[in-house]
Amino acid sequence: MKRYVVLMLCLMVAMLTSNASANLLSNGGFESPDVTLEDNWPKNAATDWSHWNDYWLGEVGSSAYEGTQVVEPANGSSISQSVSVPALGAGEQYTVSVQGLSPGAYESDSYLQIWLGWGGTEDWIGADFTISTPDTWELLSLTLDTDVTTAALGATMLTVEFYCNDGVAIQLDDAVLVPEPATMTLLLFGGLALVRRRR
Repeated sequence: MKRYVVLMLCLMVAMLTSNASANLLSNGGFESPDVTLEDNWPKNAATDWSHWNDYWLGEVGSSAYEGTQVVEPANGSSISQSVSVPALGAGEQYTVSVQGLSPGAYESDSYLQIWLGWGGTEDWIGADFTISTPDTWELLSLTLDTDVTTAALGATMLTVEFYCNDGVAIQLDDAVLVPEPATMTLLLFGGLALVRRRR
């Protein structure tokens, strides 16, 4: 029994100290597929991402927030990804974040909506963001708290969507969806309880 307790505590420490490793999104850095200079900025190409209308996948080298590639949604378009999660319970939080940049060659203000959904087409929370400083990456984030949004209780899938709604260019990089530390603790203690029950 002690062995299982130690294992669970080690897992809890590892998860609480490394949010990056807990990212639930695949290809959040938009590095796949690798875009060569010959086919730079293909439409709708990022691996594991769905889309509504068009977006572009671009190789920008050191201008990227991380890696070398970014995505740029077109006006009135979005990219999204759905992931499975343990059934949401009370007191849980999931945060979606993305780095956004307003390319200086276009406009000084870029607009983005972040949506986080858990069910049908109307089961969403969302927020609007404006980036006013050109060529500067800004962290944009939104948190789902099941104590506030009780309609999400019991959900087993989350959908992240980034929507460009104002015809102004915006580049996105480093998309992340993570359970907050309190949620990870609940999940780990739940696992520990199951282990004790089986013993």
